[in-house]
Amino acid sequence: MNVKRLLVFIALLGIAVATTIFTVNAVQANTLEEQYERANEAFQAEEFEKSVELYLEVLEMDASHQEARRKLAQSYIHLDRMEEAVQTLNEGIYAAPEAGALYTLLSDVYSKEGDIEKAYRTLKKGLRYSKDPSIQETYDHFLSKMSIDKERSYVQEGYEREYRLVWSDGDGNLYPLEAKWTVEDASIGEVTPVEEEPAVTFKGIETGQTEVVVTWEDFTQTMNVNVEEQVLEEVTFSPEEWDAFSIGESLTIEATGEDAAGEEMTFEPDWAVTEGKVQLMSDGPSATLTAKESGLDVLTVSYQDFTKEFPVMVEGESESESFVQTNVEGRGRIAVTPDQESYETGDAVQLQAIAEPGWTFVRWAGDIEGTQSAIEHTIDEHLKVTAIFESNSHELNLTIEGEGEVFRDSLPNTYSHGETISLRVRPAPGWTFAGWEGDLTSSTPKARLTFDEDKQVRAVFVEEEQDEDEDEEVQEEEEQEEVKETTKYRLNVGKSGKGTIKQSRSGSSFEDGTLVTLTATPSNGYVFAGWHGDVTHSSRTVTVKMNSHYSVNAVFEEAAQEPEPEPEPQPEPEPEMYTLSTSTNGQGYVKVSKQTVQAGESISIQAVPAEGWTFVRWEGDGSGSSASTSMTMNRNKQVTAVFEQEKESSSEEE
Repeated sequence: MNVKRLLVFIALLGIAVATTIFTVNAVQANTLEEQYERANEAFQAEEFEKSVELYLEVLEMDASHQEARRKLAQSYIHLDRMEEAVQTLNEGIYAAPEAGALYTLLSDVYSKEGDIEKAYRTLKKGLRYSKDPSIQETYDHFLSKMSIDKERSYVQEGYEREYRLVWSDGDGNLYPLEAKWTVEDASIGEVTPVEEEPAVTFKGIETGQTEVVVTWEDFTQTMNVNVEEQVLEEVTFSPEEWDAFSIGESLTIEATGEDAAGEEMTFEPDWAVTEGKVQLMSDGPSATLTAKESGLDVLTVSYQDFTKEFPVMVEGESESESFVQTNVEGRGRIAVTPDQESYETGDAVQLQAIAEPGWTFVRWAGDIEGTQSAIEHTIDEHLKVTAIFESNSHELNLTIEGEGEVFRDSLPNTYSHGETISLRVRPAPGWTFAGWEGDLTSSTPKARLTFDEDKQVRAVFVEEEQDEDEDEEVQEEEEQEEVKETTKYRLNVGKSGKGTIKQSRSGSSFEDGTLVTLTATPSNGYVFAGWHGDVTHSSRTVTVKMNSHYSVNAVFEEAAQEPEPEPEPQPEPEPEMYTLSTSTNGQGYVKVSKQTVQAGESISIQAVPAEGWTFVRWEGDGSGSSASTSMTMNRNKQVTAVFEQEKESSSEEE
């Protein structure tokens, strides 16, 4: 009996325990599911502070809940709490290395933070530990955003171009990468790292073509660089601009080229028109355009890897037909909606300026003004509009005059638009800081500089007054140092007016014999007036051979305002015109010097008989028997030349 009771008790106890375990698990499952659902609702409502708390509670219940972890990281990202997002994802990857979605999201976080190397290595790690196919797709897409950032692949012998490997985020931001560069044929050119920047300069040594290879991690890309004796850098047209063509009208254009040294060069470009609205006949640097049909066309001149376009407009016979002619400055394009060949007066069009990666739309110019990238316009006549784009990054050219150092809180020489940096100076012993010059004017040793364009800044130090004995000691020390060290010379570059100066080599101190090319580019509304100082030249591009200290200043002047157009002269009355009509009586013809002339002018006429005939007289408004005469035209006139057949002689009759 005791055994039976014991068995019954054990059975009842087992049932109770099983029921309790089932109930606890069921309640926990329902609680986890409900908690996750509430977290998702907060996430969808963009209540990210709340979703963070709820997803953390879910992970406390189940640390392996990968979707909760991924959405927790996304909530942190929306709250700009990037460090917590990174920690959350790394913890998930450590716990579940096969979770592919965590690798792709973590790589995206690193990319947004500008840490491209970590973003890349996270994907590489995901490829090694996870079989999720989305990682390979993300990895391939990541590599497709890498490219060599270059303006041109042609380099003039003795000159340089700057290249860099960049990763683009697709939103206009470029991230330079520290990469390895090699040149296949070192006799044609060489690459040199740019100081304090992830970039290189390629210098052309002798003419030819060579491959340049860039390698970063497992990524490799190759480009061909051509070195020529002269490389086309700028083309100007003569005439510089022209009005809309009328159908049948012709114009001859001359193209003049300028090389990297600013010298005029002989070249035979390829001419082309894109739409066929004009007929093009080219002969070397000149081309003749003849308007064929109304509409817009684009004239293109190409040589080496240089291309310049010029818009062409041909007016039709309809006065209500108008055209929209677009142009861009910088890198970008204009989208016109509706996009059609011509418009009628009163039509509404939408214009949108779309910038290329690394560039930003600034403003409209021409027949439309404003700073909004999308605008609407009602057509009332031909519309000429230009969209102006500026680079998102600006360069800092920092030079030192005298002896001292400049410290800044950011080492690169390229900064994003609107970025502000701090500069401070430390004079060398025996020197004092005199002030800042260029785009920064201040006498304080600490200053801040905001980048709204390329900046030229010079820190000026002046030597303190010393006793003669001290001067002699300093001079002896300097002479000893000059014997020991390679001779270097300082290049100080400044400007007046608004514009930018680009150096082919960065820095301000160069070894003896180094060639440094300076290119001056005026801002809108300014023109380049010339170089002053130790170099005087009118060309925008000059090359300085560093065989002594140089101080060079680029002068930009405001462009002269176009004078008010003079009133058009009243048209003179059209002169009266009279026409002479001729006829013949007999066989022959009348030869006239002109058919129609102004009133008072004379027309010479000559009667020419056929063979066997002879001229007899003039009739009508003419008179006389002379075969050649003239008539003064004071009205429309008509003359008849009378010819008679010659009579046969008596001997012929016999």
